Amino acid sequence: MVDRGVCVPSIPKRRDELIDARASRVGAASVGVARPVRKPSARKEWHDSVKRLWRSFASSGQVEFWQESDWAFARMLCDDLSRFQKQEDAAMRSRAERDEWDAQYGWMDKKALKELADELGDQSIVKPPQIKSFGSAAKMEILYSALQRLLVTETDRRRARIELQVSQEGVESPVDEVMESYAESLRAV
Repeated sequence: MVDRGVCVPSIPKRRDELIDARASRVGAASVGVARPVRKPSARKEWHDSVKRLWRSFASSGQVEFWQESDWAFARMLCDDLSRFQKQEDAAMRSRAERDEWDAQYGWMDKKALKELADELGDQSIVKPPQIKSFGSAAKMEILYSALQRLLVTETDRRRARIELQVSQEGVESPVDEVMESYAESLRAV
């Protein structure tokens, strides 16, 4: 689909939305052996929103497919996301401080400002606070695209042809169902 000169890839339909389930439509996958994994804990120094994202991984269905390398990648990505978020917060605070300084002292000329600083005994008001820069949009785009590789959203999982279904009592786990369908597709070939 093309919209205003931008190519937007179509999102594959869910398996139950397809009219037919031919192998060419559903796709085949290789099967490997899943190894037991240990989920690392969140870092205390992470930004609050990154901690929330990390906690959401634990309750998300896609992590059933994650191996040690996926968890390591997710943790490294969360380190980067946290640094980026903290940089954004620092930039916002510095702009608020500068706005406050401008409202209070920005209208004064240097001489009047110097006299006021001497009178108050606070030389820090002579110079306006420095404004910190925001993180780059390109870096943010890279971080968000890395999240796609971890299949964090429904759209990402559908593009990878992974469907998470609501569990029902007495039904196999989603991993068992996927592995069974992979085995069946391999037998058909």
